[in-house]
Amino acid sequence: MLSGLEDFMNEHHLNRIDKLILEYGGGKETISVPGKPLKDIFNEQKITFIDYCNIDVEGGEIGVLKSIDFSKVRISLFTVENNNKTRIVREFLKKEKYSLIAITGDDEVYEYSSKRYLMIMLLNSKILKNKLIISLKKIISKSNF
Repeated sequence: MLSGLEDFMNEHHLNRIDKLILEYGGGKETISVPGKPLKDIFNEQKITFIDYCNIDVEGGEIGVLKSIDFSKVRISLFTVENNNKTRIVREFLKKEKYSLIAITGDDEVYEYSSKRYLMIMLLNSKILKNKLIISLKKIISKSNF
């Protein structure tokens, strides 16, 4: 079953649904579902911190992100689906002090401005550099340079 927010579905996704219905049978139905901006939900529930948030709404990701009041809630880590491989989400989250730290399939992983990821990468590169230096020293000591 395919689903999504009709207002955000691109033509390719809509055509894919029609093609699969023709190929395998079935049908499609549009239903209205009431929704709320995340900022309202966070305010009502008094949520000010979230460790991890996944956003996968078939093309409506930027709308969901824009419904968050980042001045009132801190989200440490996001995964955001980006089937269309656009830079819209990346540019938006960069303004909110998030860094893209990984891409896994269609999902992009963002971390709030903490330098933990950067520190881990620097530490790993230093460890690799030290291992390389040790290996080169062993090679040089075994050869007649």
